[in-house]
Amino acid sequence: MGKQITMQEILGKEKTREEVLWEVNRNPAVYALFRDMDNETFREHFIQFCMGVRGVKMTYDSFFKYIFDAEVHPERLSRMLSQIIGRPLKVKRMLPVEHRRISEQGSLLALDIIVEFETGELADVEIQKIGYYFPGQRMSCYSSDMVMRQYERRRRAKGKAFTYCDMQKVYTIVLMEESAKEVKEMEDCYLHRGGFEFDTGLKMEFLQEFYIIALDNFFKIKDNKDDTKKMSELEAWLYFIGSDKPEHILRVVEQYPWF
Repeated sequence: MGKQITMQEILGKEKTREEVLWEVNRNPAVYALFRDMDNETFREHFIQFCMGVRGVKMTYDSFFKYIFDAEVHPERLSRMLSQIIGRPLKVKRMLPVEHRRISEQGSLLALDIIVEFETGELADVEIQKIGYYFPGQRMSCYSSDMVMRQYERRRRAKGKAFTYCDMQKVYTIVLMEESAKEVKEMEDCYLHRGGFEFDTGLKMEFLQEFYIIALDNFFKIKDNKDDTKKMSELEAWLYFIGSDKPEHILRVVEQYPWF
């Protein structure tokens, strides 16, 4: 057996609350940022992270975009999205979200990124704190926006040689921390994959696919299950993204050390 991994190796040496606050107060720049945090919960999370007793959730935009920077670490996003979609895909680049036609004020999105795969397919990854703000109608609009974005680019590039067969799949992937009511009620499911189909069984190739991941259902299922089996890689990614609990972090790193 290999060397046992400890939380100190992952989160650093534990400190007392007093030690952390002393370090914060002695540095004017850090203290100013700490004081300006939006609410008491954020401050408490920051203190506990500095104490080495909890991790950070990747559902926050700044953390996610830093860890999954497609310019620096394209393999990380490629690996995670391949697990969600269910086949190997390589991220080629991240596309600017601000070029999206849909402009929203006061959005409660925690994250919104669009990536292009080497196949030419596109994926829109959204992390939503409150699921009912991202209904099916909104997903349809975001997906259609990606289709038209791809259509215009390919038509410009190919000119008269363009055909609709040049179009590639677009994937809309929504991770919900607090699921919408209809999603939460499906207590035994945390990953929903879907697209368009005919009731007659007629097979046609459509461009749009949708993925909803209910993180709250995922943790509820896992916490209520005495599971001694090795977690799947997809499960490890969901723990990594959605949990800051030391026991979850340790379990992921023990089973998948490359995390």
